[in-house]
Amino acid sequence: MSKRPTSDPSGRKRSPRQDPTYLTVLALAYFRAGSLEKAVATQKQAVESPRFPPGYRDEALQQLHEFEVALAARKR
Repeated sequence: MSKRPTSDPSGRKRSPRQDPTYLTVLALAYFRAGSLEKAVATQKQAVESPRFPPGYRDEALQQLHEFEVALAARKR
């Protein structure tokens, strides 16, 4: 996977780590690896992005909820 910045629709360069779609994939990877705090933080960053695709918001928020529940269960 290339780490070179890509252009957004406005022509500005952006890092893959700023792409909300990339962030949701990264959050899931953190979750599956057991890094629940990172999963929650990364998913929050994704859904708070103004570039987050509106059609996926409900699914992403559900996934965030699942990450938070798992994190809370681990802390008990």
